[in-house]
Amino acid sequence: MDGSNVFVGVGLEVVNVFVGVGLEVVNLSVFTYVQECRPCHPLCNGCSGPSSIECNENECSGYQEANDCVESCSSDFYTDDVARQCMPCDQQCLECRGPTADDCTLCRYMKLYNDLEDRTPDSLVSDVTDCIGMS
Repeated sequence: MDGSNVFVGVGLEVVNVFVGVGLEVVNLSVFTYVQECRPCHPLCNGCSGPSSIECNENECSGYQEANDCVESCSSDFYTDDVARQCMPCDQQCLECRGPTADDCTLCRYMKLYNDLEDRTPDSLVSDVTDCIGMS
């Protein structure tokens, strides 16, 4: 196991020690620290714990979405491939391909189309020309 993608797990272990005192046997519980190397989340190249939110800074091999390292961005985020981050869509979008309302691929409230003649349900999403926000 490569040392860069493991973390040291620390826990307590109870050890029972039996001591003879005269004719009696006394049970003493002793706590000892146990350290072991454990694997990081598969998307983390280095970490402080096993979950995808415990990747070390700049050690996410996927995309950073808020504090989480994810394989792909949520639908209300768009992918910044250069920064390897998930960026939030405009508040008018449920789904998007960029930061502005013009980048919506699915509107949160309404869609406006240039021309509804000869449109099929499949073509409507690709023909979004604007989203209208709710105030």
